[in-house]
This record gives sequence, C-alpha cells and structure tokens, in this order.
Amino acid sequence: MKLYLHIGTEKTGTKTIQETLFQNQSVLQKNGYHFLQCAGTRNNRKLPAYCMADENFDDFFRDRKISTLKGKKKFQEKFKSDFEYELRKLPNNIHTIIASSEHFHSRIKRKNEIKYAFDFFSKYFNEIDVICYLREQSATCVSLYSTAIKSGHIPNLKRMLSNCVPSNRYYNYYEMLCNWGEVFGLKNCKIRIFSKEKFLNENLIDDFFSQINSSLIHQIAKETEKRNGSLSKLGQYLGLVTNIIFPKYRRNGDINQLRTKAISAISRNFKATKEKAHTASSNAIYANFAESNTLLNQKFLNKEGNCFKEVGAPRSINTVKTKK
Repeated sequence: MKLYLHIGTEKTGTKTIQETLFQNQSVLQKNGYHFLQCAGTRNNRKLPAYCMADENFDDFFRDRKISTLKGKKKFQEKFKSDFEYELRKLPNNIHTIIASSEHFHSRIKRKNEIKYAFDFFSKYFNEIDVICYLREQSATCVSLYSTAIKSGHIPNLKRMLSNCVPSNRYYNYYEMLCNWGEVFGLKNCKIRIFSKEKFLNENLIDDFFSQINSSLIHQIAKETEKRNGSLSKLGQYLGLVTNIIFPKYRRNGDINQLRTKAISAISRNFKATKEKAHTASSNAIYANFAESNTLLNQKFLNKEGNCFKEVGAPRSINTVKTKK
C-alpha cells in the first residue's frame, strides 16, 4: 500500500484538514483511501509519540502518566499491535492510507527520530509521500501565542518572538525539511505554502486533496468551521487568568478538567478576527529567515527568491502583555 503522511507544520490548518478527513471517511473508503484511526481519530498523535526518542517525554506521555522507559515501551508495543490490527481489517479495495499529525513538526526534530519513523512505515508501505504546509515564521509565532494559552501555559509574546530565529529548529523549515528529504527522499516530499493565494481554488482542502488525488476534490464535503483559531484580546486575558488559577495538572498528576472545560468555553466564545505581529518584530523575523527560506524555495519548490511573501504594512496584535 501507499502512505500519505501529513506532518503539519503547526498553525497551518491541520485541525481543519483532520476534521475533513474524519468527516469524509466513507467517501474516502469508496475511493480506496483510509484515514488512520488507531493513532487518534483526528490528530494521529500516537504516531509521533511512537517515534520519539526513548529519553523524550512530552505532554502526551504526561497526560497518560507515562514517565519511564518501561512505560513508553509498553505504549509502543500496544500501539504497534493496534496499528497492524487496523491494517489487517481494512476492506480489500483500500490501497492508500492517510495519516496526519502536526506533532511530527514539533516533536520529531532529530534525524534519528525521522529515520525511526521511516523504518517503521517502510515495513508496511512500499510508497510514502510526505505532505507539509509552511507558514511564514512570524505569523506562525504569533498564532502560537493563543495556542500556548489554550495548552495551559502563561506565555510571553515578546519572549516568543525573540526565540523565533534560524537557530531554533522549530522555525527553521529548511533544516527541518532537509532532514525529512534526506530520509524519505526529496521527490517524496510535497511542500506547500500556507497562503490562500497559493492554494488550489484558494481553498486549503482542495489544495490538500490535489496532492493525493484531484478527483476527490469534488466528492469531499468541505469543513467550513475554522479549527484551533486564535483568541481575541479578552479571550487571552480570560485564558491566562484561568491558567493561573487552575493549572493544567493537579498535584496528583491528573488533568484539571475544570480548566479544560473553561478553556474550551473561552475558545468557542472569544475568537480573534485577525492575528498580526508588530511591524518591527515581523519584519526582523522575515529578514532573519530570508536566506534559509530562499534555499528552501530553491531545493524543495524549484523556485527563486524567498518562498514567503514579504511582510507588509504596519501591523498590530491583540495579545496580552505578561511579565513572566
């Protein structure tokens, strides 16, 4: 079989893509495609968790109270068993699997982890294409501010912007993709720019399925609601206060469900209409990444110049100042 592995990056409409895949499973299966479910019904979060180095433990494992190598190995064994079971039970017409998780971007950073992922998938698929959307770095950083609040943190935007530099692997897409290209093969990496004007039909979902099978575009029911959007200024205040009063984890390690419900309500009712960085910060970030983004454009998109449109007119942002 063939695998389409959608690795994000974060803040490029991954939640919308995943919701669309989930809601259209019957349409996909009729056409020979299957959206992986054992790794997570929407975000296939268990896949990057499975591929993380033995010494790395993130919130995925903390949420499940897994803090030892023994516990991680037990999780990996269970996941592999579930993965193989799902593949065995697929209808005979299925020829392609689609998997999606933006956490491949944020969690699988080192080449040995990418190689581990490749070795795992190669046991089951004879063709693997990697789909990756990229968003201009300063815009990604600003969008992450609201995400950090939703995740239980008390972020400082100024500090976040100062960390948006080429030496930070999270934002250096060129270095990240060079590692993926070296392991999975450049010709198997489908790189897309996250910009409405770059999308096929100016639609993210149409653009995504054009990388898989363009005949699916007119069969898929489009997801219209924006997922994981940014918070308004008031929403950010409320989220920050919630995180201060009700930390994400209780003393016994359990997730604080009261905070979860509160943040969910805030996210639904206090959505931002725009998210733009300060002109000085965004221009500086754009300039700092000009060299790596130009190299990326040449190597992965066969084009000249910066792969992102230049940051333009004066901007403002609805973000809460924190002293931390």
